[in-house]
Amino acid sequence: MAPNIFMSYSRREVGFVDDLTHRLEKAGFNVWLDYRRLIPGTPWAGQIDKGLREAEVVLLVVSQDSIASQFVELEWRHVLNDKNKRIILVIFEALKLPPELKNYEWVDFRGSYEAGIKELIGQLNSPIQEAHPVPESGFKAPFIVWLTAMLSCVVGFYSLFAIWTILLPVILIPLAWRVFKRSYNFAQVQTALWMLPVGLLLSGALIMEFSDFKCRYHEYSLVIFLGGAGIHHSCGCHRADLNLTFTGHAALGQARSQHAKICQSIFSK
Repeated sequence: MAPNIFMSYSRREVGFVDDLTHRLEKAGFNVWLDYRRLIPGTPWAGQIDKGLREAEVVLLVVSQDSIASQFVELEWRHVLNDKNKRIILVIFEALKLPPELKNYEWVDFRGSYEAGIKELIGQLNSPIQEAHPVPESGFKAPFIVWLTAMLSCVVGFYSLFAIWTILLPVILIPLAWRVFKRSYNFAQVQTALWMLPVGLLLSGALIMEFSDFKCRYHEYSLVIFLGGAGIHHSCGCHRADLNLTFTGHAALGQARSQHAKICQSIFSK
């Protein structure tokens, strides 16, 4: 008969724990998970205590947050001296463990998730004596995590072109690191990824509008410059015409004066 399981974890691993619970239930195990079992309006401490009493196995999801959590510590310490209960460490992150937990069974989920699921189901059905100590250091990630991190770097780079939105770069630039740490908010990332194409299209439209404005500005400047030069040229032409007119009138006056003098000299003879 499949044992009853109590899931002890930190809220940061809720996505991992939710899928793990679903896979174990599909395999026929009865899993007590707080946000599925707690009844609103009823003291939660009593409900958790009941879940621990009825469980035969406590799955402790090991991470920085879970080991640092006082509530998680209360859960695993509650069954620490109970000989009828098993504690299996689900290694989400490798870190220094309390001495009391170092000799328990463990399953490493830092690598292949499917391999971890298969090993965990096998251990739940048949307890084993661990041949190796629980890992307390080192980093492992499956290929899909590396691929996701690489794509996250590309997405983070493109989010810089929508930097005016502020939120898109804030969410997407550190995404690659958060994928490795498995500490990202899926809903936030999903929303940001949906909004990124819109932000990029608006950025392109703004750039085109700005370029068009610069072109119009240069055209207007050129027109004003050429218009000013035309006025200056026109004024210069008018001055030249006036100078020519005045010169012509002066020459005509001098010619008439000379003609009068010649006529006077002829008639005076």
